[in-house]
Amino acid sequence: MLSWTAHLKGGAPVNIYHVAVAVGPDVYSFGGFRNNGKLVTTTTTMQNEVHVFNTVSLRWKQLPGNQRPPAAPSIHEGYTAVLIAGAAATVYVWGGCSSVAGEWRCYGALYAFDVDGRRWSRPGASGSAPEARGNHSACAVGTAMYVYGGTTRWAGQTNSMHALDTAAMVWSSISGADAGTPPPASSLHSSSAVGTTVFVFGGLGDQGERYGHVRAFDTKSRRWLKTPTTPAAGTIRPEGRFGHSAFTHGGELYVFGGSDWDRHFADLWRFSPAASSWRKVRPKGDDVGGPSQSQSRGRWMCCCPVGDDRVVLFNKDDLHVLDFRPSLKTLCKLAVVRHGLKQSGLPHNVRWEMAAMTTTQQRTKKSGRPATLGITGGNRRR
Repeated sequence: MLSWTAHLKGGAPVNIYHVAVAVGPDVYSFGGFRNNGKLVTTTTTMQNEVHVFNTVSLRWKQLPGNQRPPAAPSIHEGYTAVLIAGAAATVYVWGGCSSVAGEWRCYGALYAFDVDGRRWSRPGASGSAPEARGNHSACAVGTAMYVYGGTTRWAGQTNSMHALDTAAMVWSSISGADAGTPPPASSLHSSSAVGTTVFVFGGLGDQGERYGHVRAFDTKSRRWLKTPTTPAAGTIRPEGRFGHSAFTHGGELYVFGGSDWDRHFADLWRFSPAASSWRKVRPKGDDVGGPSQSQSRGRWMCCCPVGDDRVVLFNKDDLHVLDFRPSLKTLCKLAVVRHGLKQSGLPHNVRWEMAAMTTTQQRTKKSGRPATLGITGGNRRR
Protein backbone atom coordinates (compact mmCIF):
# COMPACT_ATOMS: atom_id res chain seq x y z
CA MET A 1 0.00 0.00 0.00
CA LEU A 2 1.80 3.10 -1.24
CA SER A 3 1.53 5.75 1.49
CA TRP A 4 2.90 9.11 2.57
CA THR A 5 4.20 8.28 6.05
CA ALA A 6 5.90 11.45 7.28
CA HIS A 7 5.78 15.21 6.79
CA LEU A 8 8.45 17.18 8.61
CA LYS A 9 8.57 20.96 8.74
CA GLY A 10 11.66 22.87 9.75
CA GLY A 11 15.27 21.78 9.92
CA ALA A 12 15.82 21.53 6.18
CA PRO A 13 19.05 23.35 5.24
CA VAL A 14 17.93 24.86 1.95
CA ASN A 15 15.12 26.39 -0.04
CA ILE A 16 15.52 25.41 -3.71
CA TYR A 17 18.11 24.48 -6.37
CA HIS A 18 19.93 21.98 -4.17
CA VAL A 19 20.92 18.48 -5.29
CA ALA A 20 20.88 15.32 -3.21
CA VAL A 21 21.69 11.61 -3.24
CA ALA A 22 20.97 8.78 -0.81
CA VAL A 23 23.76 6.67 0.66
CA GLY A 24 22.41 3.91 2.88
CA PRO A 25 19.93 5.46 5.34
CA ASP A 26 21.32 8.97 4.83
CA VAL A 27 20.38 11.66 2.31
CA TYR A 28 23.25 14.00 1.39
CA SER A 29 22.18 17.49 0.28
CA PHE A 30 24.59 19.76 -1.61
CA GLY A 31 24.18 23.49 -2.12
CA GLY A 32 21.04 25.44 -2.97
CA PHE A 33 19.39 28.63 -1.76
CA ARG A 34 18.58 29.29 1.86
CA ASN A 35 15.15 30.57 2.83
CA ASN A 36 16.65 34.07 3.00
CA GLY A 37 17.63 33.82 -0.67
CA LYS A 38 21.36 33.26 -0.06
CA LEU A 39 23.20 30.37 -1.65
CA VAL A 40 24.45 27.58 0.61
CA THR A 41 27.32 26.66 -1.72
CA THR A 42 30.80 28.06 -1.35
CA THR A 43 32.01 31.57 -1.99
CA THR A 44 35.62 32.62 -1.61
CA THR A 45 34.90 33.52 2.00
CA MET A 46 32.50 30.70 2.93
CA GLN A 47 33.09 27.04 3.56
CA ASN A 48 31.27 24.48 1.46
CA GLU A 49 28.21 23.10 3.23
CA VAL A 50 26.99 19.51 3.01
CA HIS A 51 23.92 18.53 5.00
CA VAL A 52 22.78 15.01 5.88
CA PHE A 53 19.30 13.79 6.72
CA ASN A 54 19.13 10.47 8.56
CA THR A 55 15.95 8.57 7.70
CA VAL A 56 16.03 6.59 10.95
CA SER A 57 16.34 9.45 13.45
CA LEU A 58 14.61 11.91 11.08
CA ARG A 59 17.23 14.56 11.86
CA TRP A 60 19.30 16.92 9.74
CA LYS A 61 22.93 17.68 10.52
CA GLN A 62 25.57 19.78 8.83
CA LEU A 63 28.91 18.15 8.15
CA PRO A 64 31.99 20.06 9.27
CA GLY A 65 33.95 21.36 6.29
CA ASN A 66 37.27 23.08 5.73
CA GLN A 67 37.60 23.07 1.95
CA ARG A 68 37.14 26.06 -0.32
CA PRO A 69 37.30 26.62 -4.09
CA PRO A 70 38.88 25.38 -6.20
CA ALA A 71 39.07 22.19 -4.12
CA ALA A 72 35.31 22.35 -3.48
CA PRO A 73 32.50 23.60 -5.75
CA SER A 74 32.06 27.35 -6.02
CA ILE A 75 28.82 29.28 -5.75
CA HIS A 76 26.32 28.35 -8.46
CA GLU A 77 23.08 26.49 -9.13
CA GLY A 78 21.60 24.14 -11.73
CA TYR A 79 24.24 21.41 -11.27
CA THR A 80 23.74 17.66 -10.81
CA ALA A 81 24.92 15.08 -8.30
CA VAL A 82 25.21 11.37 -9.07
CA LEU A 83 26.24 8.57 -6.71
CA ILE A 84 28.61 5.90 -8.04
CA ALA A 85 28.57 3.04 -5.57
CA GLY A 86 31.79 1.04 -5.64
CA ALA A 87 34.48 0.07 -3.18
CA ALA A 88 34.15 3.68 -1.97
CA ALA A 89 30.89 5.58 -2.44
CA THR A 90 31.58 8.71 -4.47
CA VAL A 91 29.23 11.53 -5.43
CA TYR A 92 30.11 13.25 -8.71
CA VAL A 93 28.94 16.85 -9.00
CA TRP A 94 29.08 18.46 -12.43
CA GLY A 95 28.07 21.66 -14.23
CA GLY A 96 25.91 24.51 -13.03
CA CYS A 97 25.39 28.17 -13.77
CA SER A 98 25.21 31.53 -12.02
CA SER A 99 24.76 35.24 -12.64
CA VAL A 100 27.86 37.22 -11.65
CA ALA A 101 27.63 41.02 -11.91
CA GLY A 102 24.80 40.64 -14.40
CA GLU A 103 26.75 38.16 -16.54
CA TRP A 104 25.41 34.64 -17.08
CA ARG A 105 28.09 32.01 -16.53
CA CYS A 106 28.09 28.25 -17.01
CA TYR A 107 30.49 25.78 -15.44
CA GLY A 108 31.97 22.50 -16.63
CA ALA A 109 34.11 21.53 -13.65
CA LEU A 110 33.86 18.01 -12.24
CA TYR A 111 34.00 17.45 -8.49
CA ALA A 112 34.01 14.25 -6.47
CA PHE A 113 32.80 13.94 -2.88
CA ASP A 114 34.20 10.98 -0.95
CA VAL A 115 31.34 9.92 1.32
CA ASP A 116 33.50 7.95 3.76
CA GLY A 117 36.29 10.54 3.96
CA ARG A 118 33.82 13.45 3.61
CA ARG A 119 36.20 15.38 1.40
CA TRP A 120 36.03 17.01 -2.03
CA SER A 121 38.49 16.44 -4.87
CA ARG A 122 38.90 17.55 -8.49
CA PRO A 123 39.38 14.35 -10.52
CA GLY A 124 40.97 14.73 -13.91
CA ALA A 125 39.10 13.31 -16.92
CA SER A 126 40.12 13.01 -20.56
CA GLY A 127 38.04 12.62 -23.70
CA SER A 128 35.16 14.68 -25.14
CA ALA A 129 33.71 16.49 -22.13
CA PRO A 130 30.33 18.25 -22.45
CA GLU A 131 30.21 21.99 -22.94
CA ALA A 132 29.74 23.90 -19.69
CA ARG A 133 26.03 24.10 -18.85
CA GLY A 134 23.39 24.22 -16.16
CA ASN A 135 19.86 22.91 -15.56
CA HIS A 136 20.78 19.64 -17.27
CA SER A 137 20.08 16.15 -15.94
CA ALA A 138 22.34 13.26 -14.99
CA CYS A 139 22.01 9.69 -13.76
CA ALA A 140 24.21 6.65 -13.21
CA VAL A 141 24.22 3.29 -14.97
CA GLY A 142 26.83 1.06 -13.41
CA THR A 143 30.03 3.07 -13.12
CA ALA A 144 29.06 5.52 -15.86
CA MET A 145 27.45 8.94 -15.42
CA TYR A 146 25.21 10.13 -18.26
CA VAL A 147 24.69 13.87 -18.71
CA TYR A 148 21.89 15.12 -20.95
CA GLY A 149 20.58 18.48 -22.16
CA GLY A 150 20.62 21.73 -20.22
CA THR A 151 21.46 25.33 -21.02
CA THR A 152 24.86 26.52 -22.26
CA ARG A 153 26.06 30.10 -22.25
CA TRP A 154 26.49 30.60 -25.99
CA ALA A 155 24.34 27.97 -27.72
CA GLY A 156 21.32 28.12 -25.41
CA GLN A 157 19.51 24.89 -24.72
CA THR A 158 21.00 21.65 -25.98
CA ASN A 159 20.00 18.01 -26.46
CA SER A 160 23.47 16.49 -26.39
CA MET A 161 24.27 13.33 -24.44
CA HIS A 162 27.64 12.62 -22.85
CA ALA A 163 28.92 9.76 -20.72
CA LEU A 164 31.67 9.75 -18.11
CA ASP A 165 33.31 6.39 -17.46
CA THR A 166 34.26 6.90 -13.81
CA ALA A 167 36.45 3.78 -13.77
CA ALA A 168 38.69 5.10 -16.56
CA MET A 169 37.76 8.80 -16.03
CA VAL A 170 37.08 9.31 -19.73
CA TRP A 171 34.30 11.44 -21.24
CA SER A 172 32.61 10.47 -24.51
CA SER A 173 30.11 12.31 -26.69
CA ILE A 174 27.13 10.32 -27.97
CA SER A 175 25.87 11.88 -31.20
CA GLY A 176 25.52 11.35 -34.92
CA ALA A 177 23.28 9.14 -37.05
CA ASP A 178 24.25 6.00 -35.13
CA ALA A 179 22.91 7.52 -31.91
CA GLY A 180 19.36 7.91 -33.22
CA THR A 181 17.12 10.93 -32.79
CA PRO A 182 17.40 12.67 -29.41
CA PRO A 183 14.54 14.58 -27.73
CA PRO A 184 14.13 18.31 -28.40
CA ALA A 185 16.63 20.53 -26.62
CA SER A 186 15.42 21.39 -23.12
CA SER A 187 16.40 22.22 -19.58
CA LEU A 188 14.93 21.39 -16.16
CA HIS A 189 13.94 17.89 -17.27
CA SER A 190 14.73 14.61 -15.48
CA SER A 191 16.85 11.57 -16.30
CA SER A 192 16.29 8.26 -14.53
CA ALA A 193 17.72 4.80 -15.17
CA VAL A 194 15.75 1.55 -15.32
CA GLY A 195 18.30 -1.19 -15.77
CA THR A 196 20.53 -0.06 -18.63
CA THR A 197 17.98 2.36 -20.12
CA VAL A 198 17.90 6.08 -19.33
CA PHE A 199 14.45 7.71 -19.44
CA VAL A 200 14.27 11.47 -20.02
CA PHE A 201 11.00 13.15 -19.12
CA GLY A 202 9.58 16.67 -19.42
CA GLY A 203 11.57 19.86 -19.56
CA LEU A 204 11.37 23.46 -20.68
CA GLY A 205 12.02 24.20 -24.36
CA ASP A 206 13.94 27.11 -25.82
CA GLN A 207 10.69 28.82 -26.84
CA GLY A 208 8.92 28.12 -23.57
CA GLU A 209 7.54 24.70 -24.56
CA ARG A 210 6.58 22.49 -21.62
CA TYR A 211 7.29 18.93 -22.65
CA GLY A 212 5.28 15.97 -21.35
CA HIS A 213 6.75 13.08 -23.29
CA VAL A 214 9.23 10.44 -22.17
CA ARG A 215 12.19 9.36 -24.30
CA ALA A 216 14.45 6.36 -23.80
CA PHE A 217 18.20 6.00 -24.35
CA ASP A 218 19.76 2.53 -24.46
CA THR A 219 23.20 2.69 -22.86
CA LYS A 220 24.26 -0.67 -24.32
CA SER A 221 23.78 0.32 -27.96
CA ARG A 222 24.35 4.01 -27.06
CA ARG A 223 21.31 4.92 -29.10
CA TRP A 224 18.03 6.79 -28.59
CA LEU A 225 15.06 4.44 -28.95
CA LYS A 226 11.95 5.23 -30.94
CA THR A 227 9.19 6.13 -28.50
CA PRO A 228 5.82 7.82 -29.16
CA THR A 229 5.80 11.55 -28.38
CA THR A 230 2.00 11.87 -28.44
CA PRO A 231 -0.37 9.71 -26.39
CA ALA A 232 -2.60 7.21 -28.14
CA ALA A 233 -6.33 7.92 -28.25
CA GLY A 234 -8.01 7.23 -24.93
CA THR A 235 -4.76 7.24 -22.91
CA ILE A 236 -3.51 9.75 -20.37
CA ARG A 237 -0.14 11.12 -19.41
CA PRO A 238 1.17 13.93 -17.19
CA GLU A 239 0.75 17.50 -18.34
CA GLY A 240 3.91 19.04 -19.76
CA ARG A 241 6.13 20.31 -16.94
CA PHE A 242 9.61 21.16 -15.76
CA GLY A 243 11.37 21.35 -12.39
CA HIS A 244 9.75 18.08 -11.34
CA SER A 245 11.23 15.11 -9.48
CA ALA A 246 11.67 11.60 -10.85
CA PHE A 247 12.78 8.23 -9.52
CA THR A 248 12.50 4.56 -10.41
CA HIS A 249 11.06 1.66 -8.43
CA GLY A 250 10.31 -1.90 -9.44
CA GLY A 251 11.38 -1.31 -13.03
CA GLU A 252 9.02 1.64 -13.50
CA LEU A 253 9.48 5.40 -13.70
CA TYR A 254 7.74 7.74 -11.25
CA VAL A 255 7.34 11.49 -11.83
CA PHE A 256 6.28 13.86 -9.08
CA GLY A 257 5.31 17.53 -9.05
CA GLY A 258 6.86 20.24 -11.19
CA SER A 259 5.46 23.36 -12.81
CA ASP A 260 4.21 24.67 -16.15
CA TRP A 261 4.62 28.32 -15.08
CA ASP A 262 0.87 28.74 -14.55
CA ARG A 263 0.41 25.80 -12.17
CA HIS A 264 2.44 23.97 -9.55
CA PHE A 265 1.73 20.26 -9.44
CA ALA A 266 1.67 17.91 -6.45
CA ASP A 267 0.67 14.80 -8.40
CA LEU A 268 2.44 11.45 -8.79
CA TRP A 269 2.57 9.51 -12.07
CA ARG A 270 3.91 6.06 -12.94
CA PHE A 271 5.28 5.08 -16.36
CA SER A 272 5.55 1.42 -17.36
CA PRO A 273 8.35 0.93 -19.94
CA ALA A 274 6.98 -2.52 -20.82
CA ALA A 275 3.52 -1.19 -21.71
CA SER A 276 4.70 2.32 -22.66
CA SER A 277 1.78 3.69 -20.66
CA TRP A 278 1.16 6.17 -17.85
CA ARG A 279 -1.02 5.87 -14.77
CA LYS A 280 -1.80 8.49 -12.15
CA VAL A 281 -0.98 7.22 -8.66
CA ARG A 282 -2.76 8.37 -5.51
CA PRO A 283 -0.85 7.29 -2.38
CA LYS A 284 -2.66 6.94 0.92
CA GLY A 285 -1.98 9.33 3.77
CA ASP A 286 -1.95 12.58 1.82
CA ASP A 287 -3.95 14.23 4.60
CA VAL A 288 -1.16 13.41 7.09
CA GLY A 289 2.12 13.40 5.19
CA GLY A 290 1.40 14.32 1.60
CA PRO A 291 2.83 17.28 -0.33
CA SER A 292 -0.61 18.70 -1.08
CA GLN A 293 -0.66 19.76 2.57
CA SER A 294 2.56 21.76 2.26
CA GLN A 295 3.46 25.14 0.81
CA SER A 296 5.96 23.58 -1.60
CA ARG A 297 3.29 21.83 -3.67
CA GLY A 298 5.89 19.75 -5.50
CA ARG A 299 8.05 22.62 -6.76
CA TRP A 300 11.80 22.07 -7.16
CA MET A 301 11.88 19.13 -4.76
CA CYS A 302 14.85 16.83 -4.41
CA CYS A 303 13.88 13.19 -4.68
CA CYS A 304 15.98 10.37 -3.20
CA PRO A 305 15.02 6.68 -3.06
CA VAL A 306 16.26 5.23 0.23
CA GLY A 307 16.65 1.47 0.43
CA ASP A 308 14.19 -0.65 -1.51
CA ASP A 309 10.87 0.87 -0.51
CA ARG A 310 11.09 4.49 0.62
CA VAL A 311 11.55 7.81 -1.15
CA VAL A 312 12.45 11.11 0.52
CA LEU A 313 11.32 14.36 -1.14
CA PHE A 314 12.31 17.71 0.33
CA ASN A 315 12.39 21.41 -0.41
CA LYS A 316 12.11 24.63 1.55
CA ASP A 317 10.81 23.73 5.02
CA ASP A 318 9.01 20.57 3.92
CA LEU A 319 10.21 16.99 3.85
CA HIS A 320 8.00 14.04 2.90
CA VAL A 321 8.52 10.29 3.05
CA LEU A 322 6.79 8.03 0.54
CA ASP A 323 6.71 4.35 1.55
CA PHE A 324 5.92 1.60 -0.95
CA ARG A 325 5.53 -1.06 1.74
CA PRO A 326 4.74 0.57 5.07
CA SER A 327 4.74 -1.81 8.01
CA LEU A 328 1.57 -2.53 9.96
CA LYS A 329 3.05 -0.55 12.83
CA THR A 330 3.54 2.49 10.58
CA LEU A 331 -0.03 2.24 9.26
CA CYS A 332 -1.36 2.07 12.82
CA LYS A 333 0.61 5.15 13.82
CA LEU A 334 -0.76 7.02 10.81
CA ALA A 335 -4.30 6.06 11.80
CA VAL A 336 -3.75 7.39 15.33
CA VAL A 337 -2.43 10.69 13.97
CA ARG A 338 -5.12 11.02 11.30
CA HIS A 339 -8.03 10.42 13.67
CA GLY A 340 -6.58 12.30 16.63
CA LEU A 341 -6.77 9.27 18.92
CA LYS A 342 -5.41 9.37 22.46
CA GLN A 343 -1.76 8.43 22.74
CA SER A 344 -1.34 8.44 26.50
CA GLY A 345 -1.61 4.66 26.76
CA LEU A 346 0.97 3.96 24.10
CA PRO A 347 4.61 3.13 24.87
CA HIS A 348 6.83 6.20 25.15
CA ASN A 349 9.00 5.24 22.16
CA VAL A 350 5.92 4.85 19.95
CA ARG A 351 4.69 8.32 20.94
CA TRP A 352 8.13 9.68 20.05
CA GLU A 353 7.99 8.01 16.66
CA MET A 354 4.55 9.39 15.88
CA ALA A 355 5.59 12.90 16.85
CA ALA A 356 8.75 12.58 14.74
CA MET A 357 6.59 11.88 11.69
CA THR A 358 4.93 15.29 11.84
CA THR A 359 6.77 17.55 14.30
CA THR A 360 8.75 20.66 13.41
CA GLN A 361 12.46 20.02 13.91
CA GLN A 362 15.78 21.83 13.70
CA ARG A 363 18.96 20.48 12.23
CA THR A 364 21.95 19.42 14.32
CA LYS A 365 24.74 21.97 14.53
CA LYS A 366 28.18 21.35 13.04
CA SER A 367 29.60 20.81 16.51
CA GLY A 368 27.58 17.61 16.77
CA ARG A 369 25.44 19.00 19.61
CA PRO A 370 21.78 18.93 18.61
CA ALA A 371 19.88 22.16 18.34
CA THR A 372 16.60 22.38 20.23
CA LEU A 373 14.64 19.30 19.26
CA GLY A 374 11.25 18.26 20.48
CA ILE A 375 11.70 14.68 19.27
CA THR A 376 14.62 12.30 19.04
CA GLY A 377 12.91 9.08 18.02
CA GLY A 378 12.65 7.85 14.42
CA ASN A 379 10.11 6.00 12.34
CA ARG A 380 11.97 2.71 12.50
CA ARG A 381 10.62 -0.18 10.48
CA ARG A 382 9.62 -3.23 12.42
